[in-house]
Amino acid sequence: MFQLQSDGSLLPAAGSPYATQIGPQALVVDPSGKYLYVAEQTGPQESYIEAFSINGTSGALTPLPGSPFHISIPNNCAAGAASPFDIIDSAGKYLYTADAWMDSVSGFAIGGTTGTLTEIAGSPWPDNGGCDVPPTCETCAANPISLAVDGTGKFLYGVNQEVRDISIYSIGSNGALTYLKDTGTNVGCFGPIRADSTGNYLYAGSCGTSVPYGYIGLVGFSINHTTGDLTELPTSPYTYLNQSTHAPVLQSFTVTP
Repeated sequence: MFQLQSDGSLLPAAGSPYATQIGPQALVVDPSGKYLYVAEQTGPQESYIEAFSINGTSGALTPLPGSPFHISIPNNCAAGAASPFDIIDSAGKYLYTADAWMDSVSGFAIGGTTGTLTEIAGSPWPDNGGCDVPPTCETCAANPISLAVDGTGKFLYGVNQEVRDISIYSIGSNGALTYLKDTGTNVGCFGPIRADSTGNYLYAGSCGTSVPYGYIGLVGFSINHTTGDLTELPTSPYTYLNQSTHAPVLQSFTVTP
Protein backbone atom coordinates (compact mmCIF):
# COMPACT_ATOMS: atom_id res chain seq x y z
CA MET A 1 0.00 0.00 0.00
CA PHE A 2 1.21 3.52 -0.84
CA GLN A 3 0.50 6.98 0.53
CA LEU A 4 -0.13 9.74 -2.01
CA GLN A 5 2.11 12.79 -1.56
CA SER A 6 1.22 16.41 -2.32
CA ASP A 7 3.25 16.33 -5.55
CA GLY A 8 1.54 13.15 -6.75
CA SER A 9 4.42 10.85 -5.86
CA LEU A 10 3.95 7.71 -3.76
CA LEU A 11 5.58 6.47 -0.57
CA PRO A 12 4.95 3.12 1.15
CA ALA A 13 2.38 3.44 3.93
CA ALA A 14 3.50 2.64 7.47
CA GLY A 15 3.80 -1.14 7.91
CA SER A 16 3.33 -1.92 4.21
CA PRO A 17 3.20 -4.59 2.85
CA TYR A 18 0.44 -6.12 4.99
CA ALA A 19 -0.02 -9.86 5.41
CA THR A 20 -3.12 -11.52 3.93
CA GLN A 21 -4.23 -15.03 3.15
CA ILE A 22 -2.65 -16.62 0.08
CA GLY A 23 -4.16 -15.61 -3.25
CA PRO A 24 -5.58 -12.05 -3.19
CA GLN A 25 -7.76 -11.61 -6.30
CA ALA A 26 -9.41 -8.19 -6.02
CA LEU A 27 -9.91 -5.34 -3.56
CA VAL A 28 -12.29 -2.47 -2.88
CA VAL A 29 -12.41 0.53 -0.52
CA ASP A 30 -15.79 1.48 0.96
CA PRO A 31 -17.20 4.92 0.03
CA SER A 32 -16.26 6.42 3.41
CA GLY A 33 -12.60 5.50 2.86
CA LYS A 34 -12.49 3.81 6.27
CA TYR A 35 -12.31 0.16 5.23
CA LEU A 36 -10.50 -2.02 2.70
CA TYR A 37 -11.79 -5.43 1.62
CA VAL A 38 -9.70 -8.02 -0.21
CA ALA A 39 -11.20 -11.08 -1.95
CA GLU A 40 -8.94 -14.13 -1.71
CA GLN A 41 -8.75 -17.77 -2.71
CA THR A 42 -6.30 -19.91 -0.77
CA GLY A 43 -7.27 -23.32 -2.17
CA PRO A 44 -10.18 -25.79 -2.48
CA GLN A 45 -12.97 -24.87 -0.05
CA GLU A 46 -10.96 -21.88 1.18
CA SER A 47 -12.07 -18.48 -0.08
CA TYR A 48 -12.12 -15.40 2.13
CA ILE A 49 -12.66 -11.67 2.38
CA GLU A 50 -9.90 -9.95 4.33
CA ALA A 51 -11.13 -6.75 6.02
CA PHE A 52 -9.01 -3.84 7.27
CA SER A 53 -9.59 -0.44 8.81
CA ILE A 54 -7.68 2.38 7.14
CA ASN A 55 -5.87 4.99 9.23
CA GLY A 56 -7.06 8.31 7.79
CA THR A 57 -3.72 10.01 8.44
CA SER A 58 -1.06 7.42 7.66
CA GLY A 59 -3.05 5.01 5.48
CA ALA A 60 -1.89 2.10 7.63
CA LEU A 61 -4.10 -1.00 7.70
CA THR A 62 -5.39 -2.83 10.77
CA PRO A 63 -7.30 -6.13 10.46
CA LEU A 64 -10.93 -5.88 11.60
CA PRO A 65 -12.26 -8.21 14.31
CA GLY A 66 -13.30 -11.54 12.76
CA SER A 67 -11.21 -11.05 9.63
CA PRO A 68 -10.76 -12.98 7.38
CA PHE A 69 -14.44 -13.74 6.65
CA HIS A 70 -15.12 -17.09 4.97
CA ILE A 71 -17.04 -17.23 1.68
CA SER A 72 -19.50 -20.10 1.99
CA ILE A 73 -19.26 -23.09 -0.34
CA PRO A 74 -22.53 -25.00 -0.91
CA ASN A 75 -22.42 -28.63 0.22
CA ASN A 76 -23.08 -29.78 -3.33
CA CYS A 77 -19.87 -28.05 -4.44
CA ALA A 78 -17.73 -30.04 -2.04
CA ALA A 79 -14.69 -30.09 -4.34
CA GLY A 80 -14.92 -26.49 -5.37
CA ALA A 81 -13.77 -23.05 -4.32
CA ALA A 82 -15.48 -19.71 -4.85
CA SER A 83 -12.47 -18.10 -6.54
CA PRO A 84 -13.77 -14.54 -6.04
CA PHE A 85 -12.41 -12.75 -9.12
CA ASP A 86 -14.13 -9.44 -8.29
CA ILE A 87 -15.48 -7.65 -5.21
CA ILE A 88 -17.75 -4.59 -5.14
CA ASP A 89 -19.19 -2.34 -2.45
CA SER A 90 -22.79 -1.16 -2.76
CA ALA A 91 -22.97 2.27 -1.10
CA GLY A 92 -21.09 1.08 1.97
CA LYS A 93 -23.98 -1.23 2.99
CA TYR A 94 -23.35 -4.49 1.15
CA LEU A 95 -20.39 -6.32 -0.31
CA TYR A 96 -20.63 -8.81 -3.20
CA THR A 97 -18.11 -11.21 -4.73
CA ALA A 98 -18.10 -12.79 -8.20
CA ASP A 99 -17.56 -16.46 -7.34
CA ALA A 100 -16.17 -17.37 -10.74
CA TRP A 101 -15.63 -21.11 -10.23
CA MET A 102 -18.81 -21.68 -8.20
CA ASP A 103 -21.29 -20.13 -10.68
CA SER A 104 -22.63 -17.84 -7.98
CA VAL A 105 -22.56 -14.46 -6.24
CA SER A 106 -21.92 -14.10 -2.50
CA GLY A 107 -23.18 -11.17 -0.44
CA PHE A 108 -22.32 -9.67 2.94
CA ALA A 109 -23.83 -6.88 5.04
CA ILE A 110 -21.30 -4.30 6.25
CA GLY A 111 -21.49 -3.28 9.89
CA GLY A 112 -22.22 0.45 9.83
CA THR A 113 -19.95 1.38 12.73
CA THR A 114 -17.48 -1.50 12.64
CA GLY A 115 -16.96 -2.41 8.98
CA THR A 116 -17.22 -6.10 9.87
CA LEU A 117 -19.10 -8.50 7.58
CA THR A 118 -22.12 -10.74 8.07
CA GLU A 119 -23.19 -13.06 5.26
CA ILE A 120 -26.65 -12.21 3.93
CA ALA A 121 -29.36 -14.88 4.26
CA GLY A 122 -29.58 -16.92 1.06
CA SER A 123 -25.97 -16.23 0.01
CA PRO A 124 -24.42 -17.50 -2.22
CA TRP A 125 -26.95 -17.09 -5.04
CA PRO A 126 -26.64 -19.24 -8.20
CA ASP A 127 -25.63 -17.45 -11.39
CA ASN A 128 -28.73 -18.42 -13.34
CA GLY A 129 -27.62 -16.49 -16.38
CA GLY A 130 -24.43 -18.50 -16.64
CA CYS A 131 -23.81 -21.85 -18.29
CA ASP A 132 -24.64 -23.90 -15.22
CA VAL A 133 -26.14 -23.58 -11.75
CA PRO A 134 -25.80 -25.65 -8.60
CA PRO A 135 -26.14 -28.52 -7.79
CA THR A 136 -23.75 -29.73 -10.50
CA CYS A 137 -21.31 -26.79 -10.10
CA GLU A 138 -17.79 -26.32 -11.42
CA THR A 139 -18.51 -26.86 -15.11
CA CYS A 140 -18.17 -23.21 -16.09
CA ALA A 141 -15.27 -20.84 -16.50
CA ALA A 142 -15.52 -17.42 -14.89
CA ASN A 143 -19.28 -17.09 -14.52
CA PRO A 144 -19.55 -14.44 -13.24
CA ILE A 145 -16.11 -12.88 -13.61
CA SER A 146 -17.07 -9.33 -12.62
CA LEU A 147 -19.90 -7.36 -10.97
CA ALA A 148 -21.39 -3.85 -11.03
CA VAL A 149 -24.27 -2.07 -9.25
CA ASP A 150 -26.48 0.65 -10.75
CA GLY A 151 -26.68 4.16 -9.31
CA THR A 152 -29.84 3.48 -7.32
CA GLY A 153 -28.39 0.43 -5.60
CA LYS A 154 -31.41 -1.62 -6.74
CA PHE A 155 -29.77 -3.79 -9.40
CA LEU A 156 -26.61 -5.89 -9.67
CA TYR A 157 -25.03 -7.02 -12.95
CA GLY A 158 -22.64 -9.92 -13.50
CA VAL A 159 -20.72 -10.54 -16.73
CA ASN A 160 -20.32 -14.23 -17.62
CA GLN A 161 -17.14 -14.95 -19.56
CA GLU A 162 -17.95 -18.40 -20.92
CA VAL A 163 -21.56 -17.72 -21.93
CA ARG A 164 -20.81 -14.15 -23.02
CA ASP A 165 -23.83 -12.56 -21.45
CA ILE A 166 -24.78 -10.32 -18.52
CA SER A 167 -26.96 -11.54 -15.66
CA ILE A 168 -29.32 -9.02 -14.01
CA TYR A 169 -30.39 -9.25 -10.35
CA SER A 170 -32.54 -7.06 -8.13
CA ILE A 171 -31.16 -6.13 -4.70
CA GLY A 172 -33.63 -6.46 -1.83
CA SER A 173 -33.94 -4.19 1.18
CA ASN A 174 -31.69 -6.58 3.14
CA GLY A 175 -29.14 -6.92 0.31
CA ALA A 176 -30.43 -10.29 -0.89
CA LEU A 177 -30.32 -10.93 -4.65
CA THR A 178 -33.15 -12.11 -6.90
CA TYR A 179 -32.26 -13.26 -10.41
CA LEU A 180 -34.32 -11.40 -13.01
CA LYS A 181 -32.94 -12.28 -16.47
CA ASP A 182 -29.88 -12.37 -18.63
CA THR A 183 -29.15 -10.37 -21.75
CA GLY A 184 -28.56 -13.26 -24.14
CA THR A 185 -25.25 -14.36 -25.60
CA ASN A 186 -22.52 -12.29 -27.25
CA VAL A 187 -23.28 -9.17 -25.20
CA GLY A 188 -20.75 -9.13 -22.34
CA CYS A 189 -17.38 -10.82 -22.62
CA PHE A 190 -14.02 -11.23 -20.92
CA GLY A 191 -12.93 -8.67 -18.36
CA PRO A 192 -14.62 -6.33 -15.90
CA ILE A 193 -18.05 -4.72 -15.99
CA ARG A 194 -18.24 -1.19 -14.60
CA ALA A 195 -20.82 1.57 -14.12
CA ASP A 196 -19.98 5.23 -14.66
CA SER A 197 -19.88 7.67 -11.73
CA THR A 198 -23.59 8.52 -12.11
CA GLY A 199 -24.63 4.86 -12.13
CA ASN A 200 -26.73 5.49 -15.24
CA TYR A 201 -24.48 3.68 -17.72
CA LEU A 202 -22.77 0.31 -17.79
CA TYR A 203 -19.72 -0.83 -19.76
CA ALA A 204 -18.25 -4.28 -20.41
CA GLY A 205 -15.98 -6.11 -22.79
CA SER A 206 -17.64 -6.44 -26.20
CA CYS A 207 -18.06 -9.77 -28.00
CA GLY A 208 -17.89 -10.42 -31.70
CA THR A 209 -16.97 -12.99 -34.31
CA SER A 210 -14.74 -10.96 -36.62
CA VAL A 211 -11.53 -11.94 -34.81
CA PRO A 212 -10.43 -14.97 -32.78
CA TYR A 213 -11.87 -15.06 -29.25
CA GLY A 214 -14.31 -12.32 -30.15
CA TYR A 215 -13.00 -9.53 -27.92
CA ILE A 216 -13.45 -6.45 -30.09
CA GLY A 217 -13.67 -3.54 -27.64
CA LEU A 218 -16.17 -2.12 -25.15
CA VAL A 219 -19.95 -2.23 -25.21
CA GLY A 220 -22.01 0.45 -23.43
CA PHE A 221 -25.56 0.40 -22.06
CA SER A 222 -28.04 2.78 -20.50
CA ILE A 223 -29.67 1.41 -17.33
CA ASN A 224 -33.41 1.40 -16.71
CA HIS A 225 -33.57 2.11 -12.97
CA THR A 226 -37.13 0.81 -12.72
CA THR A 227 -36.69 -2.63 -14.34
CA GLY A 228 -32.92 -3.05 -14.40
CA ASP A 229 -33.02 -3.61 -18.17
CA LEU A 230 -30.04 -2.64 -20.31
CA THR A 231 -30.31 -0.82 -23.64
CA GLU A 232 -27.20 -0.66 -25.80
CA LEU A 233 -26.08 2.90 -26.51
CA PRO A 234 -26.52 4.08 -30.13
CA THR A 235 -22.76 4.51 -30.61
CA SER A 236 -21.84 1.13 -29.05
CA PRO A 237 -19.72 -0.99 -29.44
CA TYR A 238 -16.49 0.95 -29.12
CA THR A 239 -14.04 -1.18 -31.06
CA TYR A 240 -10.30 -1.36 -30.63
CA LEU A 241 -8.21 0.13 -33.43
CA ASN A 242 -5.66 -1.79 -35.50
CA GLN A 243 -7.04 -5.23 -34.82
CA SER A 244 -5.16 -7.94 -36.68
CA THR A 245 -5.05 -11.70 -36.21
CA HIS A 246 -5.80 -11.50 -32.49
CA ALA A 247 -7.74 -8.74 -30.79
CA PRO A 248 -6.53 -7.35 -27.46
CA VAL A 249 -7.86 -9.23 -24.43
CA LEU A 250 -9.50 -6.80 -22.00
CA GLN A 251 -8.06 -7.18 -18.50
CA SER A 252 -9.15 -3.96 -16.80
CA PHE A 253 -10.51 -0.49 -17.38
CA THR A 254 -11.89 2.45 -15.40
CA VAL A 255 -14.67 4.95 -16.06
CA THR A 256 -13.74 8.52 -15.06
CA PRO A 257 -16.27 11.03 -13.67
